[in-house]
Amino acid sequence: MGEARGAADRGRAAPGGRARSRLPGRGAAQHRLLHRARADRDRRRHVGAPRAASRGAGGTAQAARRVPGAARTGRRRLRRAGGARCDGRSGRRPRPGVPGRGAARHPLTARREAVRVRPGPGRSRAPVWRARKHADGRKDDGVVTTDPIELDVGTRAWLHGEALPGERVQCARRLLGGCNNELILLVTEADGRYVLRRFRPGGESGVRRNTCEVEAALLRRLSGRLPLPELVAADPDGAATGCPSLVYRYIRGVPLAEALADASGPAAADLGRAVGAALARVSEWELPRPGRFEEASLVPQPPDGQSDLRAFVDHCLAVAERRPPSEGRLSASDARTLSRLAERAAPLCARAAADHRLVHNDFNPKNLLVGPGRDGCWEVAAVLDWELAFSGPPLMDVGNMLRFEDEYPPDYSRAFLAGFRDGGGLLPDDWRRTSRALDLFALADILTAPPDRRVFDRVRAVMLRRAAAENVLGRPVPR
Repeated sequence: MGEARGAADRGRAAPGGRARSRLPGRGAAQHRLLHRARADRDRRRHVGAPRAASRGAGGTAQAARRVPGAARTGRRRLRRAGGARCDGRSGRRPRPGVPGRGAARHPLTARREAVRVRPGPGRSRAPVWRARKHADGRKDDGVVTTDPIELDVGTRAWLHGEALPGERVQCARRLLGGCNNELILLVTEADGRYVLRRFRPGGESGVRRNTCEVEAALLRRLSGRLPLPELVAADPDGAATGCPSLVYRYIRGVPLAEALADASGPAAADLGRAVGAALARVSEWELPRPGRFEEASLVPQPPDGQSDLRAFVDHCLAVAERRPPSEGRLSASDARTLSRLAERAAPLCARAAADHRLVHNDFNPKNLLVGPGRDGCWEVAAVLDWELAFSGPPLMDVGNMLRFEDEYPPDYSRAFLAGFRDGGGLLPDDWRRTSRALDLFALADILTAPPDRRVFDRVRAVMLRRAAAENVLGRPVPR
């Protein structure tokens, strides 16, 4: 009798460790279960799937019940590891705002969730973006927004009376990412989605920004020819809203900058071909002469003095002298480097200035939305922000896209150029030098009136690398 009781006691679990059983396999099974529970805990922390995590942890605890002698120890250690109890309920109180612990993430820290599909027959190489629902019931479809904002009385009256008659705006949230203008996501009571674009003054920028009237005219004229947002209404002079504004339908897509950050190999090549083909379609529109657009007729006005690169750079440097150093200001040596680059690139820009095709003039990853197409490959969903468009050389858009070429996957850049050629775009023998020369207009404007310090540092590094390649620096360039 005593020997039987001693054997039973030896088969129970020790308070702080594995079971004191001499029967083979019992302690090893418990050890495997504990490792599995810890793996489930780590997976929940990284993936952030509360429901799946609860089911997984509950299944692990139920498996522990099926192993003789593991119920007590397994339950205790699963609680200690952050898992679930044997009955599937949570073993600890959920902490608000911590992913994977039964609570939704904070709306401001939410990120879009990409579900990647393994390439195969009939499968898309592009990620499928799923809308995620927040704790307050809103779906962001991968769009990063701020907390709800209040629209002013004039804007709300214009939206309900003229822009969106018959619809009521239920929620307005500011979209993150706009540099020069304000973007607001509008959600109506019928779950309609629109974007309100409010134009800000150009400030001291050297680039003349077009009016809301010009962008609205471009969206109407190019509708059906290019992937563009569908224009709904415009208040070009701001008579109703207080500032020039337009409304277009919301387009679901992924910013090209984010798609490139995760792309490689075939996916990067798909992106490059799609973007190159889209730029070729932009450059198909030939205008009567080169020049800028000033009103809705889209008749190019004769070039002014700022079309000369050296004069434009001198103007930008004069503006930069009035900026405080804390906002990012070119040093004296950097200003000389920019002037030397402009002096060397001016003849190339002068030869290209006679071209008169549509130029977006801000054609880069932050202004393009992409998404999976019908054939399962990437396609351009929309080309945004036409406020800088004019009639000129399409190579300016090529140089704009390849400004940060070193940061892109190599397959993307090659496919972009191939897609541009295949779509009818022209690349002369000296296209690379000419496109970089034309891109100096944008570099000079950004360096002398940067939107923030991070952009200033990135563009300054590009300028220094190009100066080193052109051998216009008297000192080595740090990389």
